[in-house]
Amino acid sequence: MVANYESLKNKQTELIRKALEGSVFLGDISVPAITNLTEYTATATAGQLDGSAAAVNIATGGNLVLNIKGTNYTVALATADIPSAVVTKINTAISGVGTASLVSSILRIVTTDTGSDATIKVVSGTGTVLANLFLVKGQAGFGKDVGVNLKPLPAGMDDLGWLSNDGAQFSRDVSTSDVQSWGSVTPTRSDVTSDTSTLAVTAQETKLLTIGLATGADLAAVTPDANTGEVRIEKPTRPASKHYRALSVSVDLGDAGEIYIARFFPRAKVTNYAEQSFGGGDDPIAWGVTLTGEEDSNLGFSESWLFGGPGWNALLADMGF
Repeated sequence: MVANYESLKNKQTELIRKALEGSVFLGDISVPAITNLTEYTATATAGQLDGSAAAVNIATGGNLVLNIKGTNYTVALATADIPSAVVTKINTAISGVGTASLVSSILRIVTTDTGSDATIKVVSGTGTVLANLFLVKGQAGFGKDVGVNLKPLPAGMDDLGWLSNDGAQFSRDVSTSDVQSWGSVTPTRSDVTSDTSTLAVTAQETKLLTIGLATGADLAAVTPDANTGEVRIEKPTRPASKHYRALSVSVDLGDAGEIYIARFFPRAKVTNYAEQSFGGGDDPIAWGVTLTGEEDSNLGFSESWLFGGPGWNALLADMGF
């Protein structure tokens, strides 16, 4: 039987992907590398929030405000509260929606509910409450549903925020060295001499992370004026060669759920800055940079591609895996 075109082709529209949403996350080079984008949970889990140190200090008085599943709970701590007293007061304040405990001397707060709606977040803390409890404002924990879910990012990875509609733009520049031989009109040998990937983003949110990224200045020692709140940043004579972990995650939707397509640069630095415009019209003041990926000598690669999510898992056979 002679095959025809219709019997040969295998075209599936459900395998066409789009980046419906996405974000770019940056972290210091000391942040753990991204090795897995997703994880499997056999059962629904609770939202969990841990302190970042191996012990809870004695509190010095003040309020700790926690948001659990959309509701704020205020914990009033007294001067010289010992760790066990702190735990007791937290449990009293969040009774029924969560529990606090000391696990190997680390403060742990867990939601009563499970699943993706089980959320817990540190809203604020007065005085030195957050420092003493080793918590950070904005720190959050999320529950998970049964199945394939995104893994929490390592502590220290920060979202660039809203980006221009161009999103994350990747480029790859490959250079080769060709050997020409007598009698051949094409190269008889070709070696790759350079293979460089870049990520260009235009951040629309003006904040510490985007300002530092786009100015090239070290903002660690920059503090607002105590009276006016003014911040002054001077262009460095020779910008430091600061390296970042960079992760770009895009989200698409399939019949079985979300599909995540990500690219991770384990060692990236800013190599170019976009023009910035102060003007009217529809465009905001933006912070555009180009990050170039370099090989991380410990990991042995300069870039990795990651694919996952419940929608991806459901399409593995159709995609040929």
